[in-house]
Amino acid sequence: MVMQTAYLFPGTVAENVAYGPRQRGQRLLAEQTEALLQRVGLSGYQERNANNLSGGEAQRVSIARTLANAPEILLLDEPTSALDEDSARGVEDLVLEIIRERRMTCVIVTHNNAQARRIAHRTMIIQDGKLVAIGPTNEVLRDD
Repeated sequence: MVMQTAYLFPGTVAENVAYGPRQRGQRLLAEQTEALLQRVGLSGYQERNANNLSGGEAQRVSIARTLANAPEILLLDEPTSALDEDSARGVEDLVLEIIRERRMTCVIVTHNNAQARRIAHRTMIIQDGKLVAIGPTNEVLRDD
């Protein structure tokens, strides 16, 4: 799961990426860490202090940390809401590439209909805790 705000742990980027596997008693090799960071556009960031990253960089580390767990499904809770437009588009593009490459299911929560139109094939609208619409994005959001 990737949260709205990238909550990184104190320490290096590499330590953050390796967190999940470490919790399961597994060791993420340096090459694996580099491959994940390269995949999210942060090659060479292993030894950087996680507290000194921009919002977009931190969110990319959060995505790499999630991918280190080899998930079958990505759950994204407004992953771009705290980012500027350029960083948000970069994260959107990255997520789309990853789900295509890995053939993953991705569930993303967003209040941004334009973003949903850019990245979602199917959309569901929940209002007051009730499902009010579900279907192809271009049909569900056609009136906006």
